[in-house]
Amino acid sequence: MKKIWMPIITGLLSFCFVAYGFEKPTHMAVNINIATKSINGFSLDSYLTNQLGLSKGVKEEFNGKQIMNWIGEGGKAEDEPEGLFKYLSNNARNNNHFHNPLADTWDKAGLDIDVSVLKSLFPLLFRLPYPFPDHIKGQSSILWAHNKNQDPGGKWSWYDARDYFYKGLTLTDKTQRDSTMANCFRALGQLMHLIQDASVPAHVRGEFHFLTFHYEKWLEAMRSSNSEKDRQRFNDFIASPSFFDRSILDGSPNPLPFISGFELTPIARIIDTDQYNGNNPEVTVTRPVGIAEFTNANFFGEFIYPPFAPKCSSPDLKSPNVEERVYDLQDPRDPKKTVTRKYYYRKIDEAGNGYRLATVGFLKDYITKYFPSYIGLLRPALDGGVYNDYAEKLIPRAVGYSAGLLQYFFRGNLYIGFLVPSVDQAIYNVSNANDTGRDIDTVAFFIQNNSKLNDVIEPIGEGTISLTVSYIDSRAGETVYQSAGTGSVTNIPDMGSENVLTALFTLAEPIPTQFAKELTYYLTFRGELGQEKDAVIGKVIKAPVLQYVSPDQGIEGTLVTIIGDYLPEIGGPFPTTSRNVNFNHDTRWPYTAEVISRTDTEITAKVPNSAAIVKPGYGGLRVRRVVSETEEMIYSNPVPFFPIAEGEIRNSGKASINATIEAVKPILGDYNQLPGPIIYPVLPGQSVSLQLMTGFTYKATTNTSFTQDIWTLTPDPMDFVFDLE
Repeated sequence: MKKIWMPIITGLLSFCFVAYGFEKPTHMAVNINIATKSINGFSLDSYLTNQLGLSKGVKEEFNGKQIMNWIGEGGKAEDEPEGLFKYLSNNARNNNHFHNPLADTWDKAGLDIDVSVLKSLFPLLFRLPYPFPDHIKGQSSILWAHNKNQDPGGKWSWYDARDYFYKGLTLTDKTQRDSTMANCFRALGQLMHLIQDASVPAHVRGEFHFLTFHYEKWLEAMRSSNSEKDRQRFNDFIASPSFFDRSILDGSPNPLPFISGFELTPIARIIDTDQYNGNNPEVTVTRPVGIAEFTNANFFGEFIYPPFAPKCSSPDLKSPNVEERVYDLQDPRDPKKTVTRKYYYRKIDEAGNGYRLATVGFLKDYITKYFPSYIGLLRPALDGGVYNDYAEKLIPRAVGYSAGLLQYFFRGNLYIGFLVPSVDQAIYNVSNANDTGRDIDTVAFFIQNNSKLNDVIEPIGEGTISLTVSYIDSRAGETVYQSAGTGSVTNIPDMGSENVLTALFTLAEPIPTQFAKELTYYLTFRGELGQEKDAVIGKVIKAPVLQYVSPDQGIEGTLVTIIGDYLPEIGGPFPTTSRNVNFNHDTRWPYTAEVISRTDTEITAKVPNSAAIVKPGYGGLRVRRVVSETEEMIYSNPVPFFPIAEGEIRNSGKASINATIEAVKPILGDYNQLPGPIIYPVLPGQSVSLQLMTGFTYKATTNTSFTQDIWTLTPDPMDFVFDLE
């Protein structure tokens, strides 16, 4: 009788311990490992640095915690809240961590345990003062990941992660921005948890764990073991990820099913591609499939006896690829001794490589032989040796597949060919020089799409583009955030094409660049990206700012010191020539300047020869940062700088004159302030030297008058002459 009832009693006790997937510390450790490594060509750290402008990468802090730790926190928190009898209720987050790929439809693939059967078998137990439900139910983990109204434990779905990301880029309150960005990374950690749970055999069958010994407890014991050898084994498992074929994310091999009340996204295919039907296990090793399909077809779940276990498939022990093998093992009762144990071994290639499926005897023989040795508690036929071999196959998939979800979330990439601030016409042309001055009130972007899936650019369709700007106002030391608005787009041309999307944003409050530090532009797209309908792409750009220049006028060869913030990198030794300091508005043909020295806040450069010939009068001083990885060009605002023409007034008469020199025509679109009139006394037959800002039309007036345009710097010592009498 003991042998008959013990499995039932143990199964009953297991209701207090529904499957966690990995133990919570294991989830946290795996998530942090993924966040800090470059996996399958994707480094979150590099993405955060290069695309989102976070100089510390995964170590950037939001709400007092680093990004990598928020992702780790999500791995742990997805199994919360907790409490006594939490699994004998329908108010536990863990109930939604199951997905049986053999269910008829995904809305039937979640946890569903019939508790009424237990009530009839053990009526005394269920007289406890607790409202036991008739069924313990949960959503499929796929549907849970797409549930916009998750409860309990907060909202951490794929939709919530995207919304947190969008708000973290577009809100204008720093506290709210930091909070939503922290939530974004935590939500991603919780979604990665769901992928990892699908690598646990019990989770792809809707099975409960045994009370004392199961795969996840064995795995956590190895991870946290006092034995360096055990810990190294765990580290080896997570160090060699196995990846899914990304083609499953672009709509193949099967379209996503319709499930009422849910808007499914391609991430569902990371768990289930709807190809494995229980009778074709070969597809799970010959085709790109979801991780739940692979786990369900190739590994045994826990021994939970009817009526506790739902219908599911298991590996075929009668397959010609399965054989019996004997292993010598350390005796768990006496480490100095060895015992022999026979296993079912599944070969996966012609060389005989494979893994242990279970101990031979599987139920009766194993229990009869070993049950008395384990202090009266049932031991399953899946021992530590089996779990070691399972982990060797399943942990790399858990790591690779959940890392793939992270990469898919951040696959969006906007390429900014030019960012040019302070323009004043609706459609900006790179050769336009109509700048409005030192403060920035408009910003133009030349945008292309460089979002890739399977190394092919994924098209961007209809959506919106938003711009938020931030800077530190040095007068008050406060960070100022400002929304520059949102515009609709129908598509964004692919990088490498001849077309660009030109986006122009006008600021309600101009940026006072003389006092602006750490000027940052947050460009955000929200809309269609490939098969995803509401994707979010962020592009954060730290832009140089010119605050002033000294002196603010000079002829060719004049040394000027440029003072600013986020100045471009210019490598020495100095002096050196650099196109990143320009003295011409036309960004296609800038005059290369000779840079004498550079610090973080100052650049000393020499005014290049003929700086004012092509573009009359205005030196067009502007600097640019070039993003080394992409060659994107980010321009500063211009500051007024005028090359000076040298000339003289000649008195050809016989009497002294007072010559009045005044500018009578402004530079079109460039500079509307006319230089004020100056009076020069000139003796008869003599001349007076003078310097004038180039680019204006000047009139010299006395008894006679003379008007001329002064717009060039000539190689001669004298650029102009006014002959008067």
